[in-house]
Order: sequence, then C-alpha cells, then structure tokens
Amino acid sequence: MDVLVEGIEEDGQLFGRAMCQAPDVDGETYLTEGNVGDIVRVRIADTLLYEMEAE
Repeated sequence: MDVLVEGIEEDGQLFGRAMCQAPDVDGETYLTEGNVGDIVRVRIADTLLYEMEAE
C-alpha cells in the first residue's frame, strides 16, 4: 500500500496516511522508514482500532 509520510511524533515514530485514510476522520499509518513528504510503499503488518502499522 502507498502511504504519504506526514510527520514525526515526539517519540520519533513516523506517521502518514494511505489513500483510504481521510484527515480528521480516519486513523493514521505508523511507519518505520521514509521522510516527511515521501510516498512510500509498505506492507501493513497489523491493524489497531483506527490505525495501521507498516512493516
């Protein structure tokens, strides 16, 4: 899945949004690589209540 990297949390965790995640409505995808503004291809490893975690 392609994910737009949107930012870095205070603890250093990258986060972004996939095409299926609308801002202010849906959750986020937590990433392990990429830079803010990049679109990275990831494999979703786990889902939480509203968020997804990428490998």
